[in-house]
Amino acid sequence: MAPINKKNLLIFHLTPFFSPNIGGVETYLDDLTSITSKNHLSQIIVTYSPLTSIVKAPFYWTSADKIQQIYRFPHIGFNLFHKLEKYPLLNFIYLTPYLLVASIIISFFHRKEHNIIHAHGLNSAIVGYVLKLIFKWPLIVNIYSTYDNVNFNSLFYKTIRFILNKSDKVLTQSNQSIEQLIQWGVNPKIIGRYYHWIDLSRFQPVSSPKSPQNFLFIGRLIPQKGVRIVLKLARIFPQINFLIVGSGPDYQKAIKLSKTLKNLKLFGEVPYKKLHQYYQMADVFIFPSLYAEGWGRTAMEAVACGLPVLGSNQGAIPENLNSSVSILFKPTLQNFQRQIAKILKSPKVYFKLQKNCRSYALKHFSTKNFSNLKKIYLSIPEP
Repeated sequence: MAPINKKNLLIFHLTPFFSPNIGGVETYLDDLTSITSKNHLSQIIVTYSPLTSIVKAPFYWTSADKIQQIYRFPHIGFNLFHKLEKYPLLNFIYLTPYLLVASIIISFFHRKEHNIIHAHGLNSAIVGYVLKLIFKWPLIVNIYSTYDNVNFNSLFYKTIRFILNKSDKVLTQSNQSIEQLIQWGVNPKIIGRYYHWIDLSRFQPVSSPKSPQNFLFIGRLIPQKGVRIVLKLARIFPQINFLIVGSGPDYQKAIKLSKTLKNLKLFGEVPYKKLHQYYQMADVFIFPSLYAEGWGRTAMEAVACGLPVLGSNQGAIPENLNSSVSILFKPTLQNFQRQIAKILKSPKVYFKLQKNCRSYALKHFSTKNFSNLKKIYLSIPEP
């Protein structure tokens, strides 16, 4: 079978999370759909209204040239996703059936087109597989996480493994994730890589390097992201300003502490279009994730803005960054305390890392990273 013709191609994105919901996956999908449109590839996004963000968005949106359409179906929020993350079956019930019904309805009106299903995450992969059975469309699945301490022999994960092996392509970001998928039993021949990129014209340094005084954390304020370590560090180092961007269950705890600590500054949720301004206010980026990050987009943005990264060596972070721009270690309070003390005592360590940041970003985080995914889109054969 011949590859799909670019002019006839419609990419059908399935995802529970999309902007204006805030998160690394959502930001990547914004970048992906934007650059896909610039490459004149038509696409439809079927998703939910924001599940973990209070920002509202219209049910339907289309670009002026109709090359991109978004359907956002309203769903129950109240931070249920984060509460159910530890319970795969409940998480599946919460995210998947409704998305499946919505996707079937939208797909029906595009059943005669040459579509590729691009499912983002495991729950979307289940939906994508059903659509593939019904409409005979090719299926690409993006994996965004590594999965630790799970029973891969459970019925849920056996089902996921079956679905992934029935996909035309399974894409992931890191070597760790590839090894895990192979160990899981996914066919290595269908596993591929995709790479993040960022807007390097926006995420860039705006001032000359100075002694490290402002340490920045950006992320959801949940225990897994390590924000409680940052709050404790603010007590230990009163001479340093700790800037926190984000919201979540620990936000009230942070507000309470900020009333007694003048060096703890909270900014809440920030629109992504303004986020670069907060990196540009800081000197060092703190990345204390306690779990295996799938990639770590905020670290990319920080490095592009000239901020060395001080943080976790979990997951794919060490693949995304190297020792020329970061200091990575087991994310404990004691280790952060030790490394910050070293930087304060010997700023030369900081200046050496800072000097490398921009060139590292230009080499590794440009829009050239989309080329591999575009090649995959155009090489998938018609059914």
